Amino acid sequence: MVNGIPALSSAHICLGVCTYQRPQMLIRCLVAAQRLAEPIGTRLSIVVVDNEPYPAAAELVRAFSDQGRPMHYVNERRRGIAQARNAVLEKAAELGADWVAMLDDDQLVAQDWLLRMWHSARLTFADVVKSTVQFEMPEPRPAWALSEPKPKGWKLGLKITQTNGVLFRANLQGSDGSPLRFDTRFALTGGEDSDFFTRAIAYNNARMVLTPEAVAYEHLPATRLTFAAQVYRCYCSAHSGTQREVEHRGFARTAATKSVKSAGAIFKAIYALVLAPFVALSSKQSARRKVLWAGKSVATAAGIVTGLLRIGAPQPYRTIHGS
Repeated sequence: MVNGIPALSSAHICLGVCTYQRPQMLIRCLVAAQRLAEPIGTRLSIVVVDNEPYPAAAELVRAFSDQGRPMHYVNERRRGIAQARNAVLEKAAELGADWVAMLDDDQLVAQDWLLRMWHSARLTFADVVKSTVQFEMPEPRPAWALSEPKPKGWKLGLKITQTNGVLFRANLQGSDGSPLRFDTRFALTGGEDSDFFTRAIAYNNARMVLTPEAVAYEHLPATRLTFAAQVYRCYCSAHSGTQREVEHRGFARTAATKSVKSAGAIFKAIYALVLAPFVALSSKQSARRKVLWAGKSVATAAGIVTGLLRIGAPQPYRTIHGS
């Protein structure tokens, strides 16, 4: 074993997919998962966690298992994304997995995605590898779907990451030496993944990298691309991020840095709104972009303030986007 990476002859990778009331998206995701090539000398298990009060996706998963690579189905009845992700980790432990990979049910990956993730882990001696995410926009494109992420290169020494396309060691530990798990206080708010990997660094000195070699394609439903939805997402992210930082750094230190960021966000919003009418004379699209930027900036500032005060906690996971 080198730096926590098992020898190729013994590595067992468990891929977890969490789902909730999105059967069509889940089908697309599982079709891609079935086609994944296993890195040489490793073996792959697939676990689907259905976060429903009843086993809604059981038959669908069973059909995939009968037609191709076997899949394990888990019905996690306790509502919450953190609970669902923990169910993946518990099943991975039961199966004796050395590494855990996670995809969201709205994602697709190429056949060589896991090969590239595994190669990146071994190349960089990383404990956590995050794939690049590219977004699939609906057609016709909604009016407020204005920006696309720029291609990203390697990023070593990553300080925070998410679970939408990730591979990490299964033996990460919490502060008391017990297996690291997702904090269920983030069940419906989001931010449980950022918190998990922040603690992976704090308690395990985990090395995290972003790789451009592996790409996960995430479908964005039109309902996620309205002005209100994008602004609300910024509010949620800022709120949960601020609360998470208070947990790890304390209120005083967080308030000092976040207050400056909040003030800066308001200034950016005012600046963008002042420019928008003038920009509209030459490009309505550019003006719309300024207005959206202003809305996101205000939402970020509001999320920081309410996060510091621990009020107005959002619950974005109560809303289902896609089907």
